[in-house]
Amino acid sequence: MEQYGALRRSTEQYRTVRGSMEQYKTIGGSKKQYGAERGSTDQNALVSRHISTCKTSQFTRLAENNLAVRTCHILSDRSGF
Repeated sequence: MEQYGALRRSTEQYRTVRGSMEQYKTIGGSKKQYGAERGSTDQNALVSRHISTCKTSQFTRLAENNLAVRTCHILSDRSGF
């Protein structure tokens, strides 16, 4: 019976370690997700800043990860609207 008890305890200990490993994986995943969200926010800020600094009507090509975004910015005071 003692041997069975020791085996059972080691199994429980293994489960605890495995559970903490799963928890660690979850934390690591959420950190990566947070980094991705933060990166996309920075990218949006860069795009909006670039558009706001345009002085005349023009097409601006922004290449990011093989994606080309076409934006047209028209100054309202020049167009008279």
